[in-house]
Amino acid sequence: MKFSLDKYPYSITAFVFLAVLIVGNIWLGWGQLALAYFGLLFCIVIIGIRLDEIARQIRDLGAVQSTVLKESGNPGSFSQAVTEIRQLNGQLVEIKALLARMSANLEKPPQPPDK
Repeated sequence: MKFSLDKYPYSITAFVFLAVLIVGNIWLGWGQLALAYFGLLFCIVIIGIRLDEIARQIRDLGAVQSTVLKESGNPGSFSQAVTEIRQLNGQLVEIKALLARMSANLEKPPQPPDK
């Protein structure tokens, strides 16, 4: 099994920062200011990793769009696919609302029958 940085970026980053913090705290005697600095640096690195993932997804979306254009030869087919996805998304919202209403009705205690 191949262990790569692309597969577990957050875990590897956390492990590296934790190791540096332990070494710095035990052997180098870092104080609270250094620990706070490393906490801030860790947050910045995690945000950078997330931005890299977003950029990769945008690049992949561009590749999908160019593939759809190549396969169909019709520039409107991509916009048609986007329209279908939006319609499906609207239908899913309606289904979610219906399920929420059904769940709320099921959770209500039964009312005694009227006499």
